[in-house]
This record gives sequence, C-alpha cells and structure tokens, in this order.
Amino acid sequence: MKVKFTLLGACLLTFFSTSFYHNDGVAFTYTYQIRANSYQSKDELRLYSVKEKLIETYEKICFGYAERYHQDILKLHLEDFRFSSDIKPYYQNGRIILTIGSGLGYTIQGTLRKNECDGNVIREKIYFFEFFS
Repeated sequence: MKVKFTLLGACLLTFFSTSFYHNDGVAFTYTYQIRANSYQSKDELRLYSVKEKLIETYEKICFGYAERYHQDILKLHLEDFRFSSDIKPYYQNGRIILTIGSGLGYTIQGTLRKNECDGNVIREKIYFFEFFS
C-alpha cells in the first residue's frame, strides 16, 4: 500500500511541476519588433525613441547575467518595457514585441547584443529624424 501511495505521489508531483511551467519551446533569438500606432510622422518619430529605450532597458536588465538566463529574466521583467500606458510588451517566439497603441503603423525590427563584448551594430541611426526630436 505504501508503494502505491509513493508512486501516486510521485506521479502527481511530476504532473503538477510540469503543467504549471510554460515553456514556449523557442529560445530567445535576441531580436525585437516594434509596431507604431499609425503611419503618421509623429508616430514614426516615436517609434525610434521607443527603440532606443528598448535597447537601453534590455542592456540594463540582461547584461549582468549569463546568456542562458536572458530568456527567463526577460519574461520576469517584461513590464519594464512598458514605457507608457499605450505600449504593450510581449514575449513571443523568442522575440520581444512592443506594440504602440493599436499597432497599425510602421514596424521596425532589429537584433540585440548578447553581451557587453558583442560588437554587432545595433543602433543604426537615421539622422534625418534627429532634427525633429
């Protein structure tokens, strides 16, 4: 009888420990996507300022930890990417997605650095937009 209860307990423990842990099966791809509210020029300008904030926030959150923890850390700190009330942050398919307002405007995508020593260019600037900000 003790053996049956022990096996039943082990089965229940396994069931509950795996059923509450959600793993989407896709590793963090170090990419982001930001969708603007509309196609107006003011929303396009805001798109690039949100991009800069996203990169700064990501680096502040993740660079202190090993790369294998970045996905879990981002999921825990997803609300840190809500820079204003109309921005909705998501983590989907290994990517950080920010939707501004209704998300019916321009979309920009890019990559993020894996660590501080990564030399990839991630802050490509369009200097024309800096005249208006």
